[in-house]
Amino acid sequence: MRCGSRIKSKCESCAELYRGDWAAIARSGVFDGPVAEFRFYLLTLTAPSFGRVHRVPREGGRRVGVCGCGLEHSATDARLRGVPLDSGKYDYAGQVAWNRDAGLLWDRTRRRMRDRWDSLEYFIVREWQDRGVLHVHAIIRVARFEAPSPDVLRDAAR
Repeated sequence: MRCGSRIKSKCESCAELYRGDWAAIARSGVFDGPVAEFRFYLLTLTAPSFGRVHRVPREGGRRVGVCGCGLEHSATDARLRGVPLDSGKYDYAGQVAWNRDAGLLWDRTRRRMRDRWDSLEYFIVREWQDRGVLHVHAIIRVARFEAPSPDVLRDAAR
């Protein structure tokens, strides 16, 4: 019997099941129905830099080059991934404020885009970066008859 938790640390099996459900919902909006009538965009809203952090590759991932600390890290240095190079100069308060306000910032972005395009529909995923900062990925669907160019959409999101 499933516990129904969507939190991986509480129940990995249920969390994976629900993650799959959300992926299916997102795919259905992109691939099902009259897709020829729509234009699709992938919008990523990333936080600004709050200070330099260690650059550490993932296991089996591509090289990231020399880190700002002067070393070339390997995947075995994973504990350093996203850790500030200089904790005294890192803007922790700015990072906390960004994470606190990320929902409000997305809501304002969504409202501005919806004011411009009545047919706008979206699916968003919030993701934690290694440095502990939220960013948002959004699949945006707009009817072709009012679809903006990518540059116009980028300006609207700003």
